[in-house]
Amino acid sequence: MRELFGRGAKVVAAACVALALAAPAGAATLNWSIGQQWTSLDGNLRFTAEGCGTFGPISCASIDIVETQRGFILTGDNGAPLLNATQATGLLDYLLDIRVERLGGPPLEMWTLAFDAAITEDGFASIGEAVGTPPANVGSLGALNVELDSAFSIPTATLTFLSQNSLILTKDIKADPGLDGTAVIFSVTQVAVPEPASLAAFGAALVGLAGLHGRRRRKAARAA
Repeated sequence: MRELFGRGAKVVAAACVALALAAPAGAATLNWSIGQQWTSLDGNLRFTAEGCGTFGPISCASIDIVETQRGFILTGDNGAPLLNATQATGLLDYLLDIRVERLGGPPLEMWTLAFDAAITEDGFASIGEAVGTPPANVGSLGALNVELDSAFSIPTATLTFLSQNSLILTKDIKADPGLDGTAVIFSVTQVAVPEPASLAAFGAALVGLAGLHGRRRRKAARAA
């Protein structure tokens, strides 16, 4: 799918996404609706969809949720991109509220946000997330931001905080095609950073991702 964007495209595939997009066997895919609940595959976290606002020709009903070992992935309906902003659609924006509750395992102390996105020309993709404590203490624990534009990329962000048993996440997911470009957010990955063994795999994924980007840059330079 990414090849459709041609030589002018910039693509970022976050390391967390690389780990989580291959959903484990038994992972459920659910459609977003207010009150929808799902759990992490390790059984230690429960999530509840509490709010959804939109800007542009999109619908909250077009969001799919995929369960992962320590979090979840948001994609478009039936595997489509979560947001696909073109000159025809203009700016697209989701504002989502999600409650996180600890059912077992270690307390919540570290939270990671990542996305898989692509842009062309002056397109821009970003996610800002305020992390707080219930009932609605938005941003009290801090914020996470991931971005992609023609000059830079921040594909992953991690926030650490004192031990919590529940969180409120407020996400602003935005794809802006700019004046003459496109912006696609394929998926968004949210992870409660796992135990050391999984952190080692996370580090290995980062190394592999750096090599992938290096090969893409060299290929683009030869083609120019």
